Amino acid sequence: MKKTKRSRPHVPGYGIPKSKKGLLTWAHVCERMSGPRNYWVGTTRPDGRPHAVPVWGVWIDETFYHGGGPDTRKARNITVAFAWTEFPKDATRWEFE
Repeated sequence: MKKTKRSRPHVPGYGIPKSKKGLLTWAHVCERMSGPRNYWVGTTRPDGRPHAVPVWGVWIDETFYHGGGPDTRKARNITVAFAWTEFPKDATRWEFE
């Protein structure tokens, strides 16, 4: 299994715990990502606006593959700021940088 860095979002004033207690394990992520074929991918446009799009994808060897050409909005967003959020069908969220 890949070594991953787990963290919580930094949102002052929201009462988010600082401890790692309760964070999901990478094994849990792999299990949840390997089942669906439909995902939501969220990126940020160059002007800061959010962009979310449903995609077909597959989770193989702890890596997410999905369709979409280099001229799609999500691909252009990723080239500017490589960070995205994936939502499998159950809407559990994982962020990748």
